Amino acid sequence: MSHRLAQRPGSYVVLKYVRPVIKRRDTQALSCPAAPVGVIEGSRADVSFIAGLLIDKLVYHLPLYRQHQRLAQCGIRVSRQWLTQIAQAAIALIEPIHDAQWQSILSWRVKRMDETPIKAGRDGPGKMKSAYFWPVMGERDEICFHYQPSRRQEHVEQLLGQTASTGSVLHTDGYKAYALYAKKTGLAHAQCWAHSRRAFVKAEEIEPARVAEALEHIGALYRVEEDIRQKGLTGSGKRAWRQQHAKPVAQQFFVWVDRQFEAQGLLPSSPLTKALAYVRERRDGLLLYLDDADVEIDTNSLERALRAIPMGKNNAQRAFMRSRRPDMTLLPSVRTRARAGAASHNHSACRNAIKALGGRYFVGLTWGPFKRANARSFIAKSASTYMCVVAGLSCPSHKAMSHWPAPD
Repeated sequence: MSHRLAQRPGSYVVLKYVRPVIKRRDTQALSCPAAPVGVIEGSRADVSFIAGLLIDKLVYHLPLYRQHQRLAQCGIRVSRQWLTQIAQAAIALIEPIHDAQWQSILSWRVKRMDETPIKAGRDGPGKMKSAYFWPVMGERDEICFHYQPSRRQEHVEQLLGQTASTGSVLHTDGYKAYALYAKKTGLAHAQCWAHSRRAFVKAEEIEPARVAEALEHIGALYRVEEDIRQKGLTGSGKRAWRQQHAKPVAQQFFVWVDRQFEAQGLLPSSPLTKALAYVRERRDGLLLYLDDADVEIDTNSLERALRAIPMGKNNAQRAFMRSRRPDMTLLPSVRTRARAGAASHNHSACRNAIKALGGRYFVGLTWGPFKRANARSFIAKSASTYMCVVAGLSCPSHKAMSHWPAPD
C-alpha cells in the first residue's frame, strides 16, 4: 500500500431552491413558500460563500480583486462591487462579536498592549500614509486590533479609559506612552523581558563577553518559566516558585547591571550602555511579574498575534486600503472596514485582454516599487516564466497578457 498527497481544487456551486406554487381550489389564490432566509437579507450569497470570502481576505490576505479573478476563472460572473458589498455587510454582522470581545478584554485585571505601524491611505503620488494598529489582549488571549492615525500617547487613554480599577496591570514594551498612562491612572505597569533581551543582543558585536553574561542571567529567568509550564503551576504555586527560583536570579542580574555602570569605561553612545540604561530605568516593571502570577514574563503572546498585520501589509499598500471609520480592526477582532482603491486602466483593448491578471500587475507595477516606464520591460522579461505576451493590440502603453501557460 502506498499513499500520495493530492489536491482537490476548491469549487463554487450554485444552490437551486425549487419552491412549488400551489393554487387553492376554494379561493383560486396562488401561494408559494418563501425562499430560505440567508444571513444577509435578500442577498444571493450563501453563508458558506460569505464565510469563505472573509477568511480568504482577512486570514489568507487574498484581496477581493483576486477572488474576483478566481470566480471568473470558474465561470462565475459577478461584479467586484458586489463582492465589496457582501464583505462590508458580513463584517457589520459580526461587529457584535468584536464588541463583546472588547468588553471582555476591558473587564480583565491584566491587559497586554502594543502598537504596530501600517500603511493606510494614499498620501500623494507613490506615497502611503502611516498609521498604527493598537492591539490589546486579555487574560484569555482574546485580542482586538484598534486602528489609530498615529502613535500619540492620547490613543492609549482613548482605548483604555481615563481611570483604572484597583489592582489593574498594563503589560507592555518600553514605549514611554504606556508609562505615562500608568502614572496618570495609578495602575501597575509591567515591562517585557523579551524587549530587554533584544536591547542586549544589539550590543553583542561590540561587547560579546558582557552581553553573554547578561543573556545568561535573562536565560535563567526563562528556564524558571519553562519549569513552571512543565509542572503545570498556577496561582499561588506559580508565584511561590518564581519567588524561590526567579527572584534571586533577577536581583543578581540588577546587581550586575549596577556594577557595569560603576566600572565606567562605557561610552554613552555604546549599545551596551543603552541596554543597561534601558533595564535599570524599567527595573520595577521588570520585577513586577515575580509578585503577580497573572503577569507573564514577556509580551510574546501578543507579538505572535501581531503576525497577521505584516503578512497583509503588501496587499494593503498596493491596493491603497483606507479605513471607512476611525477605528479599523483586523481578524481575530474581525472588524475591518476598508476599501481598496485600485488604479483604473483606461485602455479598453488591453484591459479586456488581461482581464484575469492585468489588474494585479497594473497595481503591483505602477503603484509599487516599479515606475510606469519599467512596467513593460518587467512584463516582457517575466513572460517566459509566467505568461505569454501577445503583441499587436491597439494599446500603445502595454503589451497584453493572457492567462495561457507560457510555451516551451
